[in-house]
Amino acid sequence: RIELKVKKKTWRGRYLAQAFNNPTHWFGTTLVVFNIVLAALTIGMIGWLHEVPYAYFNIHNIYFIELLDISIVTLVVLVFIESIPKTIFQIAPTQTLLLLSYPVYVLQLLFAPIVRFFINVSRWIIRLMGYDIPRQQDNVFTKRDLEQFLENINRHTDIDQTIFHNA
Repeated sequence: RIELKVKKKTWRGRYLAQAFNNPTHWFGTTLVVFNIVLAALTIGMIGWLHEVPYAYFNIHNIYFIELLDISIVTLVVLVFIESIPKTIFQIAPTQTLLLLSYPVYVLQLLFAPIVRFFINVSRWIIRLMGYDIPRQQDNVFTKRDLEQFLENINRHTDIDQTIFHNA
């Protein structure tokens, strides 16, 4: 479905083609937004925790409060920012990607200067360490890649059939 949108040259298709051809900026935007959401969530949760539950239960030990802060924020992040989105993407990847294409595009425009800055700093540090950054290549599959893919599929199919027969 995504390939059809790309071939029809719809707005989403053009954006997704651009994101697929330049994943560095797409992932960079995702990481910047994730960190902003994480910081806002942490500040908000800790502020709320200090006002409501800690005051109600009369908790004043700073080490215990910090441990509870970290534990509760970690639990919320793991459930609502890690597990649920990953599960949704596994259940309906195409629909989720198409649905999120508009907000991610807006966020990518909004945070483009920050993302470019971090990408350039990262590349500079990598070059400073003496490594060459390979140029992005087209995702062209060779005959050998196709053969390996087909062998891998056949190998997994045999394993799945063996498991099915043993069940």
